Amino acid sequence: MNKQFRKMIKEINDGKNLEVILPQYSNAMAGVLNDYSSLQLALEYYGLKEYIEDEISENKDTYEESKEVICELNELVKTVVEENSTVNRDENIKKLDAMRNTIMQKMDVLTMYTDTLRIYEYVLNRFELDFSESYEEIDEALFIEKLNYYLFASKDNVVINSRIQEMVGQLPVRMLKSKFFDYVKASLDRYKDSDATSLETFEYMLRTNAMLYRPEKEADQFLNLKSVKDELESQDYGNLDKETYHKLCSLLIDSSVYINQVSDIYLFAQKVINNLYIYVLTMPYAVNSDEEINENCRTILQLLNDNFDARLTEKVNDQLMTLLDGIVGKQEAYYEKYIALEGSLTDVRQNYMDIVEAIQLKPVFECFFLCEKLTSNSVFIDIHQQNETSSLTEERLNTVTEAVIDELTEKFKVSPQCINRAIMANVLSTMPVFFQNTNEVMDYARTSLEQCKNVREKTVAMRLLLNEMVE
Repeated sequence: MNKQFRKMIKEINDGKNLEVILPQYSNAMAGVLNDYSSLQLALEYYGLKEYIEDEISENKDTYEESKEVICELNELVKTVVEENSTVNRDENIKKLDAMRNTIMQKMDVLTMYTDTLRIYEYVLNRFELDFSESYEEIDEALFIEKLNYYLFASKDNVVINSRIQEMVGQLPVRMLKSKFFDYVKASLDRYKDSDATSLETFEYMLRTNAMLYRPEKEADQFLNLKSVKDELESQDYGNLDKETYHKLCSLLIDSSVYINQVSDIYLFAQKVINNLYIYVLTMPYAVNSDEEINENCRTILQLLNDNFDARLTEKVNDQLMTLLDGIVGKQEAYYEKYIALEGSLTDVRQNYMDIVEAIQLKPVFECFFLCEKLTSNSVFIDIHQQNETSSLTEERLNTVTEAVIDELTEKFKVSPQCINRAIMANVLSTMPVFFQNTNEVMDYARTSLEQCKNVREKTVAMRLLLNEMVE
């Protein structure tokens, strides 16, 4: 970090000379963000093109699903590159918002289908040995010994908790519904001293993992996955035959591949959109941007955009490689600059917005606050949502808890036992670890195996966990 940056950051932290420092800080931040987003945009756009060309080109169903969004994105990239100015900035921002929301809504539906498939994968896994001519039983005592070592070999509590959740998600579930509901209530009670947004996030996770969540426009999206879901739901799992079992397994595998590929496309696209958004936001204020970097990135974007729907010729590919070699690695340096400057945004937002407004920089800093979200690790973050930071009321917590348990109760009434057990396992595996000590963890494992009288089912569970231990 150069001396100028250090001086600006120190004076902002000290609250000194802000009428002079804040405009300097604003110019520096806009320039760094514009250069960083330009570099990232070129690299992510190339990644999107490469993924579609190499992985998706022969899978027409996958590409057709995302084609409309990709075409719209390509048009906007073309427009922004050709304009290279603030022309139609507000219109472009509206288009970017709309594209982000479209992808987020699609990913919401894909997440719902992913959680549904995970439930049925759990169920079908338990039937695997029913259709095997022979299988080798596993020594439970030896398995418990290996499991104990696997769970607690690490000194990292995060790793230990993750492995315990993994164990709970695979071992046979043999508990009363009332006990399960106690665990659900206890996990929600942990949020009593938290804020409303944290509870909302956890409630969403509980609902998705229990197949309770229904996204908007679900019925209009991914009809191929809806038909798979309908077929899985219509089966009589108490009388499953070998042919149907293998057919359902194939459906699960094909659907999982499809979801992964479509999700990857939308992930690449959203990264491109996020960086294009930052680039468009900061363009009017980026008086200190590096013109050479921006020119190289614009050339890369133009080449990719002109050839997006066709395989790259050797000549174009060589030209791209030369240009990419010239920018790869630079984004890390600009990211370090951004992180150094970003630390002061919180100070400005909390303490100095009156001064920012007085010197007429409020629109610029509002752009920076949006960019702060767009550069976060949450690619699909809702950048316009305002988090509820107020403390959670007991009434609100009780309302959510009652609603979740009521919905689970109704779900269990209409679902077969094997689905209910899969839901319990899936929900328990995503809760904060509810054991008090290592003895409770191992007692749960032993009891789970002892109470499961279906030898094939618990053998499958132990096999799956042993495979994880080996990996």
